[in-house]
Amino acid sequence: MFCRAIGNGKTDNVILVGANTAANNISSEELKDLHDSFRLIEGSWKDLENAALENPVIISEEKAHYLNVKRNDIIRLRFRNMFGQDQAERLTVAGIMKNDNIFMQPVTFLEFSRAKEVLGYRSYETASIHLVLKDPQKNARKVAEDIHSRLEPGLAVIYGSIKHGGRHRDATVLGYKSDDESKTRLSGLLKFESGGLDKAMLKDGVIITLPLAKALGVSPGDTIAVSYKRKFEKTAAEFSLRSTPCAGTPTAWATTWCLSETRSFTIFITRTCPKVTAQAPLRSCRSQVSRGIL
Repeated sequence: MFCRAIGNGKTDNVILVGANTAANNISSEELKDLHDSFRLIEGSWKDLENAALENPVIISEEKAHYLNVKRNDIIRLRFRNMFGQDQAERLTVAGIMKNDNIFMQPVTFLEFSRAKEVLGYRSYETASIHLVLKDPQKNARKVAEDIHSRLEPGLAVIYGSIKHGGRHRDATVLGYKSDDESKTRLSGLLKFESGGLDKAMLKDGVIITLPLAKALGVSPGDTIAVSYKRKFEKTAAEFSLRSTPCAGTPTAWATTWCLSETRSFTIFITRTCPKVTAQAPLRSCRSQVSRGIL
């Protein structure tokens, strides 16, 4: 990542690079290459793992001289993260290295997991993956097809728990489209007891099935607390929504409630993917997907 570094009275461009130096993450050969290419004259590579320092980094001797910084000094970094937002971070000079390649002198090493956090990536996210094939003319198409088949997205559904007024139930959360064709199909599928399709089509629309509404004592306008297990993180995702219409639905949807396409998409993006477990309504949901409603 190209960044602007501010030292003691001087500024310059640097390239922030994540360094994975933990013994269980790097081979002895790779570690030797790192030491040979970037020769430390102050500090240690292990200093990058020092939790007592604020974002410890190792910079080149030339860059340290130009920025007028020495070991344990603070460098302020300005950059644009993965979301296109301008950010600022503080780095601590933990070590100084020497490199004979002039093009590598802007490189600034930060511990890999900290670098991802600084740049806005979650621990399981990456910007890109590069594959090197031994015989690309023979294997490239097959590898590409295998990757594509494994990356096919599943049904965007959340299995979780909803709470209201001291009651809670396990439930299936779905998103629905708001185009004219989907409105017509939803009208034929759902019988609204209160609220109505017009309110359901609002940006923050929520449709809760009548059996679920009765079990929780929910009326239009009530706030519902939702939680679900996430696929990649240990902690559960939690958020609250205000219910709009209540609707009668097919029997298989008795514990289902639906969110507008915009709202459901936002939840998936900001709170990460839910952990998928088998639930009864899934087969019925898939039939609605084939009809273009969900």
